[in-house]
Amino acid sequence: MFQAFCKLVFLSFLLLCIAAKIKGQDETSNITGYSCSDGPTSCDTYVFYKAQAPNYLNLRTIGDLFLVTPSSIATANDFPDDTSSLAEGQSLLIPIACTCMRNYSQANITFVIPPGGTFWKISTENFEHLTTYQAVEIANPTLVPENLTIGTPGIFPIRCQCPSRAQISEGIKMQITYVVQEADTLESISEKFDATLEDLKSANGMSSNSIFPNITLLIPVFEKPTLVQSQSPALSPSPSPSSSTKLFVGVGSGIVACIAGALWIYFYIFRRKRAASIAGQMLEGMDLEKLLHHIPRRFKMDDLIVGTNNFSETQKLGEGGFGGVYKCNLVQTNEIVAVKRISEGSRQGIKEFISEVSIVSRLRHRNLVQLLGWCQERDQLLLVYEYMSNGSLDRHIFPKRGEEEERQVLQWSFRYKIASEIAIALLYLHEEWDECVVHRDIKSSNVLLDSNFSAKIGDFGLARMVTHDRLIQTTRAAGTLGYLAPECVASGKTSPQSDVYSFGAVALEIASGKRVIDVSLVDFDMRLVAWAWDLYGRGRLLEGADVRLNGEFKKEEMERLMVVGLWCSHPDAASRPKMKQVLKLLNFEVEAPGLPHAMPVPSYAYTTFTTKSSLPHSLPTTLSPR
Repeated sequence: MFQAFCKLVFLSFLLLCIAAKIKGQDETSNITGYSCSDGPTSCDTYVFYKAQAPNYLNLRTIGDLFLVTPSSIATANDFPDDTSSLAEGQSLLIPIACTCMRNYSQANITFVIPPGGTFWKISTENFEHLTTYQAVEIANPTLVPENLTIGTPGIFPIRCQCPSRAQISEGIKMQITYVVQEADTLESISEKFDATLEDLKSANGMSSNSIFPNITLLIPVFEKPTLVQSQSPALSPSPSPSSSTKLFVGVGSGIVACIAGALWIYFYIFRRKRAASIAGQMLEGMDLEKLLHHIPRRFKMDDLIVGTNNFSETQKLGEGGFGGVYKCNLVQTNEIVAVKRISEGSRQGIKEFISEVSIVSRLRHRNLVQLLGWCQERDQLLLVYEYMSNGSLDRHIFPKRGEEEERQVLQWSFRYKIASEIAIALLYLHEEWDECVVHRDIKSSNVLLDSNFSAKIGDFGLARMVTHDRLIQTTRAAGTLGYLAPECVASGKTSPQSDVYSFGAVALEIASGKRVIDVSLVDFDMRLVAWAWDLYGRGRLLEGADVRLNGEFKKEEMERLMVVGLWCSHPDAASRPKMKQVLKLLNFEVEAPGLPHAMPVPSYAYTTFTTKSSLPHSLPTTLSPR
């Protein structure tokens, strides 16, 4: 017992010594991040990142990770514009926007939780220690680390800091965030970035030259450095071997290559067969032709392969509910379509495929993305949809960093029309079709825009079809964080009212230009609904309008859309309107309701949903809170 106590005391003393060598606990070892400097509250800077296999070996995927454009990464690293692939381990400077919030400076990146993803794994692997899992937990108070849902967006705060006033007066333009590598020394880091040793130690509060792998350092620089790529070991010069050695190495390498090739072929075939068997088990006894008799057009796999350039990444439009979506140029008919391809061997993907085709194949509405046909060949399942040339709504109201100048701000007239068209589509799904369809994943990325910026709802992988008086009971909440109604999270039950809640969140996004979970809204737990309700309660609702509109909108429409968004996002499901009421409000056929001064507390009691509900006999005639 005494020996264990002595070991514990010694270990604690050792950790204290290490902490003293690195920097004050407020700096590099602080799990929250760097404290704000006395300089600018926001600045453009860079983080150091290394290209890694298998997912981050090109500018597009790395740009998607950090929410920046591939061209901005190419510019930062002096790459040619047509740069596509990168070497594994290639050093990169990634542009980020650093902002001071609550006394800490960071660049908040939204990243969707992948299969098998944990806060620790994403922080250390995807983001290469540029953040910590503790900081991620703090930034995501609504997520449970032990029970993360695949597809849920999370906030990953990347460490950064703007230069202080003293640094700026000395000519320092930025501080690059750098993660210490295994073989690094403070001298080698200062040489790599052309930074003085004194400035480097001063920026990180260091009294010695001791550093440790995987901690972050701030590298103060006078100009953006040009990274010198280290030579690959395979290209390093070596002493000239003898002829016998060359022969031995050559033969040995050939044998190893043959064995490796044989193993690769074996496991590739095994994997394909296993994936095929999964698909076969899931689809056994199901007649797709009978299921899709409403959609008689059946596409040939060869045509889809040619049209998508063998499903290349350059043709990829995004990720659907159960797999990738690709732009496809059909040569024979001169058509452009969108092809949704099921993820290979995915049981959940096949379930969502079946759900989508069984519902979408029977729906016909101008504000729903039209299913054109399907394909089942070579153990592959594909759906072919009409191509929406203007992409998803979120791309237009939340442009990625670096796209602001490339993409024009979506005009208010289009925004208001889009909100109305989404409401029209939901009214059709909830009340006007033979059965009630609950989409369960209404969000801005599932609203697609055609060439005329007309809105159409897509991605029915989570949709359920029920009679008009039933709720849907599921084992877990389905949907996307922020758009999910409170009762869905609490009980797993969904209804048309839960779709209405999601619509309300999208309406507020359209009006404000802010995401439903926005890191700038720290005083409101990053929730757009809470922020907008606060503005409403203070009679300052128009202050929530998207600043990029520069005031170019109709005030009565902006106010109406935000009130509609708040009413639809009411925490109590029974207090939300039906979509027929929403449309009457958006068309100014009735007066807008008065809402509570403060955001109400959720109530999870349900009322029966019927299609014959009507507007209340008397609605309050003012937009002011009561």
